[in-house]
Amino acid sequence: MCRPIHIDALASYWHRLCDPALDENLLWLRVGSTSEKLLYLESGWGQGDILELPLHVGIIILHPLRLEILAYLDRLLCKPVETSLQNSLTTASPERKAHLSTVINLGQKMADFNLEKKYQEQEETFFDDGREIELLHFIYSNPDIETIRNSPTKVLAAIDNFARTKKYLMNVGEDKGRIVADLIAEVKPEVMVELGGYIGYSCVLFGDAVRKAGGKRYFSLERNPEFAAVIASLVDLAGLSDIVKVIVGSSDVSIKRLHASGDLKHIDLMFLDHYKPAYTTDLKLCEELGLITPSTVLAADNVIAPGNPPYLEYVRSSVEQKKRATKFGGTVNGVDSRFADKTANQYLKREGKAQLDETRVGNPLLIYESKLVNSFEPSGVPDGIEITRCVGVETS
Repeated sequence: MCRPIHIDALASYWHRLCDPALDENLLWLRVGSTSEKLLYLESGWGQGDILELPLHVGIIILHPLRLEILAYLDRLLCKPVETSLQNSLTTASPERKAHLSTVINLGQKMADFNLEKKYQEQEETFFDDGREIELLHFIYSNPDIETIRNSPTKVLAAIDNFARTKKYLMNVGEDKGRIVADLIAEVKPEVMVELGGYIGYSCVLFGDAVRKAGGKRYFSLERNPEFAAVIASLVDLAGLSDIVKVIVGSSDVSIKRLHASGDLKHIDLMFLDHYKPAYTTDLKLCEELGLITPSTVLAADNVIAPGNPPYLEYVRSSVEQKKRATKFGGTVNGVDSRFADKTANQYLKREGKAQLDETRVGNPLLIYESKLVNSFEPSGVPDGIEITRCVGVETS
């Protein structure tokens, strides 16, 4: 069964997400199941045109220049397009080929997602509306709660069950979580720090992995005290209280306090999954405090969806580039203006306008090697983990 949808509606949605001046370069990526061809729509669609698409096919709206996902429109119904991206590669310029190849890889990842494990749809309001406490009641009212106790795997399964059958949760999920868990097994960190714990999914998954790898401490830094209480409850249920310590407060203040007290002297592995504009400023803070040294590894979530241009620019820059770097887009209320308003204002209602120290310079002499590992959100939206290794320090 299909229903028509007008290009006008998509264009209007686009204008709410991105600079209208970029409309000529608008890129919509259509992705279906593994049996579907990967097709695309790019320019050429006029006002009043109508598209139709089967129910299981969605549309991803990408930023045309940075290839960040601006929106994933599920269950939009659109008319199939004849030309595939693969065919376009044969006549494209070298720059265009690189651009299209990236889109193809992104789409193939989406097509390979196992829909059986997909979370509930992400609503307009998708956190801090009481669902976090509902999750606790859901888990602790399980008649098999005693079989869940002291089992990190079963606690994670219970969280996934809630997110798949009840309400969406903004967790790292199985797929991206596996990338970081494998990294933990490789790095074997004694001390791992997590920025942004939410309800504790990553804390349980990675805390368990750190313990199995012989690690001593997993710090979970969470600003929201209610979320931190949920984390602590589920960490206790999973039997991880001996290795996991939940720290309540803003990430920068918590990092400074842990360092000043001597509890945090070095970071072996850090997982960044908190307020997106704070990734770079908090990394620079850790650099200035001497917590990042050669052998430190960083794993940053959500670098594709919703995207994090300032962070990727920083960790992918050479020492010389960092030394002479000037800000690309300036700041608005202490937040880099390259972030969309929705991302910059994600916590506005509860915490007010963010005030980040954008003057922080970090330690530009640190040498990083960084790469993106593509994956997807538990909702099926393509995303990735940026894995960055500090491999040296340049002598000035």
